[in-house]
Amino acid sequence: MRAVLSIAFALALLVTALRAGATETGPGGGAIDPCLHTCQMEAEQVYHACTEHGGSSADCLNTAKQALSACRDAHCTAPGGGGPGDGGGGTTSSGDGSCREQCGKTVYAGFQGCVAAGSSEDICRAQAREAFTQCLADNHCATPPSCADRCAALAGKVNDGCLALGNSADQCTAAAQAVDTRCTADLCTDGATSCEDRCTTFGNDVFAGCLSEAGATSDVCTGRADEARAQCLALVCNATPEPTCPDRCASLGSEAKTKCLAESHPEDVCTALADDLANHCKDEHCTDPTPTCEDTCKAQAITGFQTCMTTTADEATCRTQAEAAFTQCMTDTCGGPDADCPTRCATMGDSLKDACTAAGGDPDLCAARAAEAVRHCIDEHCDGTEPPPPTCAGLCEQHAEEDARRCVASGGDEATCKSGAADEFAGCVTLHCEPPASCTDRCAAKASALQARCLKKGGSADRCATLAPAVESACGANHCAPPPPDTCTTNCESQARDAAQSCLDAGTDAAECQSLGQQTLDQCQAGCGTSTAETCMEVCESKAHAKHERLMARGRSEAVATRKAQDTFRRCVQFGGCSN
Repeated sequence: MRAVLSIAFALALLVTALRAGATETGPGGGAIDPCLHTCQMEAEQVYHACTEHGGSSADCLNTAKQALSACRDAHCTAPGGGGPGDGGGGTTSSGDGSCREQCGKTVYAGFQGCVAAGSSEDICRAQAREAFTQCLADNHCATPPSCADRCAALAGKVNDGCLALGNSADQCTAAAQAVDTRCTADLCTDGATSCEDRCTTFGNDVFAGCLSEAGATSDVCTGRADEARAQCLALVCNATPEPTCPDRCASLGSEAKTKCLAESHPEDVCTALADDLANHCKDEHCTDPTPTCEDTCKAQAITGFQTCMTTTADEATCRTQAEAAFTQCMTDTCGGPDADCPTRCATMGDSLKDACTAAGGDPDLCAARAAEAVRHCIDEHCDGTEPPPPTCAGLCEQHAEEDARRCVASGGDEATCKSGAADEFAGCVTLHCEPPASCTDRCAAKASALQARCLKKGGSADRCATLAPAVESACGANHCAPPPPDTCTTNCESQARDAAQSCLDAGTDAAECQSLGQQTLDQCQAGCGTSTAETCMEVCESKAHAKHERLMARGRSEAVATRKAQDTFRRCVQFGGCSN
């Protein structure tokens, strides 16, 4: 069985790699081309025929790979050539992380094929880790790209964005070349200036160049400069070039749309689902902590430079004034310490919650979304700080969001589906997040008593202290309120954590493991935006809600209806084959 799984896994990897070289799929890729899938099936037959005639697994695998490549070259080659960046060449170590990203996508496709073939996730995860490391080595991903390579990648993004806006190829080529020149001049130096400050200079140069264009407005140029600085920080200042968070979310939406269309849903439905997934990603993942005092001074200096350029167009004078303003701001206002990163994330979360409720959002739902944004803010920005676990309401919010997307995918009106999701959220919170205080108090007392007994019998303080929370949590789940259902999103996060941890446990470089975890998450979550089937626990959630509604319709009290619905959920999870 293992040999069969290995051939399926290896050929799935090769199919994905060939697909990447055959056609341009856009951010995130898409479903395997039917032609390549047919070639994969033929290659598997070649493998089995080879082993049946006495060939070794290694030799037969090589023979199958050759058959797959030959089939693809003969029948599946896309017309026309292509250069780097347009799908016509292999991945390289330069650019915005495309090398690692393509390895991640390739390996995740192989992981899915391995699991689908019947192997355990542990076996498939180990194969994926080895394949990811090998892919990085084969494509020289571990070699940091040069500054010139990074600037070329940044120019490529400008060119792509320019074409997407409908401009001519000549205009976009000229714009990209100008950005490449400015980027190399501003950033590829051996000076003592920090990379962040060099990116600020680069953004200011982009603003100045934009103002010189006929018809350009200050607002348009500010947008270009801000985007240039953000892309510079992501592509140039990280040890491993990364896409910006908005770019990552846009790619997630694009991947989801591709999968949605492959499932034969109407294009308007797929567009709505992809937009919702991308926007939700930006809301929860792209929240930065409130700025430090230094960040505020830098932002004010950049604004001052732009205002000066708009009114005087004297770049040298404006730059001098901005630098002086920054120095003065730091002297006048930045004497004391800044709040730590988690506190600044929490402060930003409070602002998000207030803005959400001010816009008419349900206060509980707004609070749950803000809590998720804070959790991801800490995870992505606060090095050395473990993010808090998802809140109960946050898990209910994820369930409600995915329920709304399933509703839209099945043809429901978007507004009606959103309204239904709000009701689903409220019902989930009632069943899972509002246990009676008398019950939770009893569980807390039980946990404290266990801890005391542990200490009395000679247990260490650390060991006894770890027992109490576990007992209290289990008691609460079994007697007070069961935990919310798992979702596609929570399962993807679990897969990503497992992939990254397995990678670290094997002694692989931390940056490579982080990249593997992120790609696992992105590829998995793309499937959460289409007509993803309910998880086992979500099926149980639907049964529990139905039970609650029936009892309420018969005149039973809210407390009784809630308790019996919770019992329905627990029994369904226990006897329905769901894993907690």
